[in-house]
Amino acid sequence: MIAKTLSGVCFLDDLYGGVYAGRSFLVSGRSGTGKSTLGFQFARQGLQQDERCLILSTMAANDLSILAEALGFSFAVPIDEGNLVLLEYQSFIPGKGISEWGTLPPEGFSQLKEIIEANAVKRVVLDTVLPWIAMPKQDRLAEHIFSFVRSCDRLGVTTMMTIPKPVSSMAFRLKKALEEVTPISILLNTTDQEGRFTWQAVKYLGEKKPSGMVSYSIVSRKGLVPYTSGTADAAQAQRAPVQSDTPPPPSPATSSPPSTSKRVEAVEEHVPVRFSSVVRASPSGGLEPPPPRPQPRPAVPEQSA
Repeated sequence: MIAKTLSGVCFLDDLYGGVYAGRSFLVSGRSGTGKSTLGFQFARQGLQQDERCLILSTMAANDLSILAEALGFSFAVPIDEGNLVLLEYQSFIPGKGISEWGTLPPEGFSQLKEIIEANAVKRVVLDTVLPWIAMPKQDRLAEHIFSFVRSCDRLGVTTMMTIPKPVSSMAFRLKKALEEVTPISILLNTTDQEGRFTWQAVKYLGEKKPSGMVSYSIVSRKGLVPYTSGTADAAQAQRAPVQSDTPPPPSPATSSPPSTSKRVEAVEEHVPVRFSSVVRASPSGGLEPPPPRPQPRPAVPEQSA
């Protein structure tokens, strides 16, 4: 039987037993439906399972950490210990349409692969996957997406990919091509103004009929949880920080990288693909090897926070 791993989202894990380990899955939805929050849950679950994780986002790595903290996901310790790597697309420019995006060259994937292998990463969140798959030549779109997803799967990591809800013919083609080669596709929708959303598995490989819609709320420190009147009240109380899936405008406090961040340059100077991250840098400017994994120790009772 093909192994599954928990996603960290209770209703997905309860219904299907999680997602396929070492494979990619797709999450689409409008801004504010919880794609980034689901990514944080997915990473938190991996950290709880002693898996190193990586999140690549359009947001500045420092801002992404701030957003995670605002949503109740405390990642400071995993980042400091090297168990969580935050990366940003350095060349991302907000406001561009899909047809204007320039696809990252092959060197970009080699660069990401090097970071994943150097840090022994097992879970990856690509929030969003558009910089890897959007391309001006439509005649090779399906082939390109197939190659990219297969390349991710060959890395042996479980990868969550997000895309905005399609609003153009180009975007629909991208989503359809992705759904054809990923075993799981999840759609997040807004239903009302009371803190309730709907989740639907539009594809789950191996299931003859995926489940119907599930109502959920987004709650601080918990993320996406089944909708109840109680969670609706909590969602309303936390509505301001929860509803942001898009990068905030730059500010003096966050535009400069923190002292622990570094730029991971492409191997060749002429390659324009760069990521800004919080992985540790060696004095020579390269990646340090990941710190050794701690040896198992006898379990001891945990003290309450």
